[in-house]
Amino acid sequence: MSQAVITWESAPPVCDALKLAAAPEFADHYVIGVDGVAIGGKSEEYLPFAALRSAGRPKWTVWATSVREVVRSSPVYQFSFLRSTAPIGPKTGEVLFILGLRPGYVAARFKPNQMLYHGQLAL
Repeated sequence: MSQAVITWESAPPVCDALKLAAAPEFADHYVIGVDGVAIGGKSEEYLPFAALRSAGRPKWTVWATSVREVVRSSPVYQFSFLRSTAPIGPKTGEVLFILGLRPGYVAARFKPNQMLYHGQLAL
């Protein structure tokens, strides 16, 4: 079984490293990429199972608003989350990304206070 690689695709250092221009439809969104997972079928059916949530206070959960597949060296599924609904700042505790799959799930923890780029929060 392969291991999933989960990246915060909308983060400026990731965009710079991959030489990616931000997709216009994701202008006001956080974008999380998942590589190494075979979703299969219609990717839209997994939207209710992709979420960002806070691990600290205040508690909140945000569901993905869209998903798209991009092909690099392998398929990467990009899940978007509206920035205005996910109150993430430099003092936010851990943020969890969870993608429910059948069977099981994949998850990643992100620490916004460690996600700085040129001294700015890079999400």
